[in-house]
Formats: sequence, structure tokens, C-alpha cells
Amino acid sequence: MTEGTRWLFGLAAVGSVLFNMPGIVLTARGGLLVLGIVTGAFLIASWYLCFTRGRVPIPLEFGDAVAFVLFAQALPNPVGMLAVVFASIWVRGLYGSTLRSVLRSCLASLSLVLSVSLWPLFHEVPLWIGVADTFNAIPLLFLTMLIARQLSIVLLSREQGMLRDRELAVTGSLLLGASDAEAIGVIGWAGAQSICAATPGLRVLRAVLDGPVLRVDAVSGEFSSIPDAVPSTVMTLCPSASDARVGDAAPLDAAVGERLAWACLASDVRTNAWILVGAPKVVPPEALVAVRALSIQVALALRNSSVQEELLVQASSDPLTRLDNRAAFTARLTAILAGARPTDGLHVLFLDLDDFKDVNDILCHRAGNDLLVTVADRMRTHTRPGDVCARLGGDEFAIVLAGTNEADALEIARRLGAAIAEPVRLGAQTAQVGVSIGLATAAAGIDVEDLVHQADVAMYAAKANGKNRVQVFEPGLLRVDNPRVTFEWQLAAAAAANELVVHYQPILDLPGLQCTAVEALVRWQHPERGLLYPGDFIDVAERTGAIIGIGAFVMRRACLDAAAWRKANPGAPLAVHVNVSAHELDREGFVDSIIGCLADTGTLAKDLVVELTETVVLDSPAAIGRLRAIGALGVGIALDDFGTGYASLTSLRALPVDVVKIDMSFVAGAVSIPSDRSVIEAIVRLCAQLGIATVAEGVERLDQERLLGDLGAGGVQGYRYSRPLSAADLTGWLADNRAGANGSGADVGGLLRTSV
Repeated sequence: MTEGTRWLFGLAAVGSVLFNMPGIVLTARGGLLVLGIVTGAFLIASWYLCFTRGRVPIPLEFGDAVAFVLFAQALPNPVGMLAVVFASIWVRGLYGSTLRSVLRSCLASLSLVLSVSLWPLFHEVPLWIGVADTFNAIPLLFLTMLIARQLSIVLLSREQGMLRDRELAVTGSLLLGASDAEAIGVIGWAGAQSICAATPGLRVLRAVLDGPVLRVDAVSGEFSSIPDAVPSTVMTLCPSASDARVGDAAPLDAAVGERLAWACLASDVRTNAWILVGAPKVVPPEALVAVRALSIQVALALRNSSVQEELLVQASSDPLTRLDNRAAFTARLTAILAGARPTDGLHVLFLDLDDFKDVNDILCHRAGNDLLVTVADRMRTHTRPGDVCARLGGDEFAIVLAGTNEADALEIARRLGAAIAEPVRLGAQTAQVGVSIGLATAAAGIDVEDLVHQADVAMYAAKANGKNRVQVFEPGLLRVDNPRVTFEWQLAAAAAANELVVHYQPILDLPGLQCTAVEALVRWQHPERGLLYPGDFIDVAERTGAIIGIGAFVMRRACLDAAAWRKANPGAPLAVHVNVSAHELDREGFVDSIIGCLADTGTLAKDLVVELTETVVLDSPAAIGRLRAIGALGVGIALDDFGTGYASLTSLRALPVDVVKIDMSFVAGAVSIPSDRSVIEAIVRLCAQLGIATVAEGVERLDQERLLGDLGAGGVQGYRYSRPLSAADLTGWLADNRAGANGSGADVGGLLRTSV
């Protein structure tokens, strides 16, 4: 835009000279003709030089003033010089400082007066305009200068803002694809240099507070010398210690080589790190916003990199116990089984703690985690160095014993069971749990799945026979009245038996707290055990494949209810979120099943949101293609538990994500923990730039709601507003919400009481 304006004004100035040339050619003779052509050419060359170099040297300002006077003498009437002078003011107004523009206007005014004064000396024709008349044009000339200068300032400011926004977008795109911390640092600092280049005179210095000094990490912009450190007195910490202002800026000015205005920003990249931003006269607020946004982008990318690095360590281990995880256990057992000979002796122990849920319920989940860590330590102590110990999930463990006979394996299992059953000190309390162990021996031709299944069945038989014992697998344990098999068969038939129930938890917008969506949550009305929650059966459903039928049932039920709500409340926006597992995404007919469900239930595609975690996508190679296919239909894609996975940024780049659900672990600590608050702020800012809606999960208190509103979150979900409700109860809740019953949040407690 700025270059286009310069071109336009430059062409107008050249035109003002060329339009006067016919009068010079027709009336001037001899020296005046030569003078007119030479000075006209000089002015055009001067403007061209100004345009190409982007500045006007002071000698050229005086040269233009002299050229104005000489060019006017060749004109048939010096009044024609007004157009040339005013055109020059417009052209020159786009370059230099305000002080230079004032000097330029003074020289132009003097040129006009001299042009009229000297013209009669070279012409016999009387001049109908006097010198005094030219003073009438001078105020207009200065007004033109002010307008041109203001236009220049606005254009340059707009251009710099656009450049900064572009550099932020480019840097953000590059950071999405970066996982190495060093590469992220290079990209981030290159972005800082681009922001400095887009804002003339801007300097950026990053430093870490180290006692009495600030150690300089990096600088961007023009510095005459780059110090290793500057005194900490250049910065004064505010009482909160999370903000600061610039104190003694002399060491900073000395490093730059000129006196600047400075501002200080807390860095989101690391603790005690600060960003000092300097500029002549005043630091542009827009530049500070850009530097702050860049810092948040880099912080989020570095956090993602840190999680990925941690994942490389944890890829084959359980994060709590540091035993092998399920994937590593399966891989190692597969390799051992493939290389084992029938005479080698290969056994699998499947362990499940007895009454572990009581520890969680009575002593809290932290105590339960401590107990699991202790169990893992005892497993390492009472097995051999070459044995494979793994935590499969929850309170389930497995061990691979290679190179031993069944009697020795049974002895190891009993010794291990006795060790695990010993009392454990958990804080001020003591807990004691038993362990049910199933033992299976590898036979010729058996595969991994069957071997683990046999050990699993033997473990359930140990529980059925009184718990806290070892059970060796026998073929008779596979009979249909086995408790484990019975439960799996009941689960597989639950959908067809109409035993599944779908509850819904509202999602509300901020700040209005109007319900815009609900999340569908499945329950199982077990004929014997009563109402079971997902934690009681989803793992089994995924292992057995029953999750396909359960997912199809929940999808259809949710779509039917969504269609009913829309019919009852036409025009009221209400989408339904349905969770999808990796097994469902792996199925070939997944997209067709979505299309069929929408058609059969009369649900609009925009009213359905498929909700999944990053792990689901990574576990399913075909997931991304299928998600893009349903996204093309208009179905929304929501990424759940965002911020806890190791590929959060990669997921946003690879998937057609419409909604990001911020994990409740960040919401829980956001009010009191600055790092959690920074993560939420970074996620919200990033999603805003990408055009992705945000929903914060697990909101339970008013202060959390207010903080999320201040940070710019688009929606909230949690017990503060409602527990999961049946479809019938949700209908009444929605009516109250539409009427604004919970608009102020004052009646949230009442909503909770009715939902319970």
C-alpha cells in the first residue's frame, strides 16, 4: 500500500513537470529553453532517486529548491510552478521525519517567492501576480505538508503492523512443524529479528536474571556492542515478581549506542527470563504485543518439544511406575515368543490387585498411586534381571518369565504374591492389598494374544476362587460360566439388550453462559451390578472389540436426541459431542456409518461434533484421512484433553480441528499456578490465530470461570454448571438455561442439586 501511494504521488509529480514542458518549448528561447529542460529533468531525476533509495539527502532538498526557482523562470507564467511545488510536497512527505518536512516546506515557500520575484527579469511581459500574492499559497502549502506527513505515518504504521502479523503467522507455521528445542530457538529468534526489521529502530534483548546481573542470551536489531551481562538494576521487579519495569537504562543505551525508550516483558519460555524492548522516543505498543505473542508461540512450541523428548524416554515405559507399558510388553513378548524353542520354558504372569479401589476411595488417588509404585518396586525385587515386568493399566500388571520351568515360575509367582501382600505405609496410614495372579505357559504354535488371554482368564479364576492366590491356566477355565467371559459376553450384548444409557453434560459459551453444545457420555445399566460408568467397562470394550457396537449406539442415540432438541427449540444452536475411539476410526465403514446415522436421524451435520484425543489419532494410521472426510461433510472435529499429549501442535496442523478442549488439569491450577495459566493463555491465543474454538473442561469454581473469560476462552464445561444429565433432565435444564436462570452463575448450586 505504501509503495503504491509513492508510485501514485511520484507519477503526479512527474506529470506536473511534463504538463509544463509544452509551454516552455513554445515560449522559451535560447538559454531559458535549455534551463527549463535541464531543471525539469533534474527534478524528475531527484524524485526517482528518492523513490529508489527510500530517503531524501539534505543536499537534494536544497537542490530541489534551486531547481524550482530556475524552472519557474523558463515558464510562460510562474504560477504554473505551484503545481510542481505542491506535487513535490506530496512526494517528499512520504519520506523523512516531521522536522525534515517542515524544512522542506520552508524551502518550497522561499522558492515560490523567489520564482515570482525573479521572473520579470527574464521576461518583457508584465506579471499579473505580485510577490505578496504568493504568500496566500504558503499556508496551504504547509497544510499540504501536514496532511502528507500524517498520511505517511499512517501508511508506515499500517505497513509495519501487517509485516509483524505476517512474520508472526510465518513463525507460528514453522513452529508447528518443529520438535527440536534448538530448532525452535532458532525459528523463534529469527521471528524476533523479522519483527525488528518490520519496526525500524526496534531492538530486542533477552536476558536471564542471575543474582546481581542479567545474563544476555540473545539480541535482535542494531547493537553497537553485545554485552554478556548487564546490571540487574536496569530492571525493577514489581511486587508480584511476575512483572517488571525498566529502571536504569544506561547500560542498555550504551550497548545500542544511542538513547532509547525501553519496556520490559516477562518471558514465557523460562523462569527468571525477561525480554527488554527498546525503540527511539517510545516503544510502539503494537511491537510489544507482537513480541509478547512471539514469546507465547515459542513457549508453547518448547513445551511441546519437552513433552516429546519426555515421551521418547517414556515411549516404552509406564510414567507412574517406570515399568514397561502395554505396547512395550506386547512387543517384547512377541519377540521372545518368536525366538523361543519349545524346551526353553516361557510363562506369562497376569497380576491384578485385590480391592485396590478401596485404597483410592478411602485414602485418595495419591495414596493409590504410591501403592502402585511400591508394587512395581517389589516386582523388580522379586523377579530376575532378564524378566519383563509391565503395568498394563490401572492395577493390572504382567510379567514374562523366560527360560524357566512351570514349577519355578509358580514359585516366583507365589513369592511375588506374598511380597505384594505385605503392608504398605502410605503417609499416615497403612494399607494392605492382595494380588490375584494368573499363570499361563506358552505351548507350541500359540500366539501372543492367546497366551496373554490365558493368563488373564487364570487371573479372573483366582479372583473368583477367593482372591490373593496364584491360579495356573487350565483349558476348563474357558467355559462360559467363567466370570470374566460372562462379563465380556454381557458387555457385547449390552447395546442390543437396550442396557446402555446416554447422559449429557452441557458446554456453555463465555461470557453469556448459554448452552451451545452437550457432550454424550455412555453408562451401562448392568442387570446385576447396577449403573456402571465408562471406567468400569470401556477398557474391556476396547480390548474385546465391543466398543464398535457401543460407539454406534451412542452415536445414533445422541443424534436422535439432538434432532429432538432442535425440533423443540428451532433456531437455538445446540451441537452434540460424541467420543470416538481408535477402534472405530480404524473401521473401514466409519465415514459411511456417520453419513447413514445423520440421514436416518434427521440430524444436521453441523450439529454433530466428533470428539477424540491425540492418542486416538496417533494409534490409528487411517484416522486423519477419515476425519478429513467427515470434516468435509460439515461434521465438527474436537480435540479432547488438549495440552497433555506430546503431539498437540502437530495435531492442530494435521487435523481439520474445529474445537480444542483444554484439559481440566490446567484449569484446576490456573488460578494459583502461573505456568498452568500461561499454558491456557498460549492455547487460547494459538487457537484464535488458527480460527479454532476453545472449551475449558473441569470448571468447578467462579474464580476459574472469571479467569478463563479474561484469558479469552470461548466455552466452559464442568460441575459448576451441571453434572451429566439424562436426556429428559437435560430438556428441563436447557429450558432454564434458555430463560437465563444460570446466566449470572448465581444458581449453579441449584442446578447441581437437581442434576445429582
